[in-house]
Amino acid sequence: MNELSPLQKEFLQALIRAYKLEDISILSDFLQGTHRILYYIYQNNEAENNPAALSDVLHVSRARITSVLHSLEKKGYLTTRTSVSDRRMVLVNLTKMGRLYMEEKQKKAEGYLAYLIERLGEENMREFTRLINLSVDIMEDKNSSGRKFRGF
Repeated sequence: MNELSPLQKEFLQALIRAYKLEDISILSDFLQGTHRILYYIYQNNEAENNPAALSDVLHVSRARITSVLHSLEKKGYLTTRTSVSDRRMVLVNLTKMGRLYMEEKQKKAEGYLAYLIERLGEENMREFTRLINLSVDIMEDKNSSGRKFRGF
């Protein structure tokens, strides 16, 4: 196995350091797990959300979506109902409690981001965002081209 270069080590250490921060968990909630699914429904609550569409859009297995939706329904964050136009389809919507919960989570994230922008400054934040987008573009290109790299 190849050893990491100093730059690779530095980058991984920075990611690990950031990941340990409580404030980062506020943002990461929107990117993974149950909260990612709940946030998507929150952002698209007027749409006819259904488990199959959620699975496709979020790249999560249908079994996992079903399990998460059941859990969120038990907690009172969403409701499911049968579609009037297609009795085979289940539609998913947030309850008032689910909407209020996500509004609170979003306010915390907005507060953290406002603080980060204030401390970094707009120019640095734009550059940080540009670099994240560039990194995502590079990884999407790698994934779509089927290219293999060491360790991938």
